[in-house]
Order: sequence, then structure tokens, then C-alpha cells
Amino acid sequence: MTTLRAGDGLALRHTAENDWRVAWGQRDWLGPLTARCGAGAAASNSAGDGAADLREANDRDFFGPYSGVEWNGQREGVRSSVRAYPESPLIIFRIECGESALAGLATGSFADPSVVWPHFVPKHRDPADMPAGLSSYGYKY
Repeated sequence: MTTLRAGDGLALRHTAENDWRVAWGQRDWLGPLTARCGAGAAASNSAGDGAADLREANDRDFFGPYSGVEWNGQREGVRSSVRAYPESPLIIFRIECGESALAGLATGSFADPSVVWPHFVPKHRDPADMPAGLSSYGYKY
């Protein structure tokens, strides 16, 4: 299991179930995060094919030094990555799609994108890890 640590206690954990969890004072703020790639029945939700598929990516960019991971695999030509910045409470999720991977991805629906990273599933948060009195609101397109 990989844990990426950003500043002020913000962290992202890769779990044995092959999803990610955002922790910041609580172990699970948003439920499992996965990467979604594909349209309709061909869509797959994955965050790499397990820890062996993740490649460490430690460097420095405009925001400062970071530790992260990247992987291929949801679809040929699609690369995903995540970076955590230890000097700031900042996590950046990235997805890159080469031209060859674009064919057949369009869903025709804004509310149903074919490439998503991160794909949040808050209804699957661990209730024991939610702060007391938590409430939320979200728009639906």
C-alpha cells in the first residue's frame, strides 16, 4: 500500500482494494477514488492494476518538490498520475490521453464523461471515519 503525504497532514492512501482514499484529519473524506476510462459498457474503473503497476515519480515542479506515482493501463495511450506536495496541502491529479486513445471515447453526455481521474464515490465512505455532524451537498448536471 502506498501513502502520498502532502503538507498539513493531507494524505492519499492506495488501499489493498486498489482504490485511493483522501485523509485529512479523518482517514476517509471522499470515499474510494478510482480512474474511469471508456464509454458505456466498455468503461473500466481502476487506479492501476495494483501496487506493482504504480511507478514512483519524485521530482520538483512549479509548485515545489513532490512525491507521486503514475501508471498506464486503463486504455492504451492513457496515463494517470498523482502528486503530493509536502510543503503545501496540495495534491494534483493528472490524466494524459494520447491522440491514438481518443477514438471511440466520446459519450455525447457532459454528465457522463468517458475519462475521469479522480472518480469519487462518496456513498462508499467508511462511516467510522467521517467527522461527527458531517453533511454535504453536490450539484448534479
